[in-house]
Amino acid sequence: MAGCLSCTEKGNVSPENVKRWTQKLSNVLQSSTARNRFKSYLTDREFEDGQSLVEFWEMCDRFLKAHERHRDTHRSRKENLELEAW
Repeated sequence: MAGCLSCTEKGNVSPENVKRWTQKLSNVLQSSTARNRFKSYLTDREFEDGQSLVEFWEMCDRFLKAHERHRDTHRSRKENLELEAW
């Protein structure tokens, strides 16, 4: 990842972010900016399988977040019904 963030390509990316992204892949995955740059890096080097894996991770992450929101909404409704019945 560090190779894809040369000084001329950093733009608005802080040195702290670059350092954090190069420490762990999970830090890259948690940042949309880092993920987009990583996907560009993979595309530029024709690592299509790697790009597909990042996109798969993004789909899974969206699914899990949607499931969590649904669960939280369901829990809130249940709590409200319990309060109304009380």
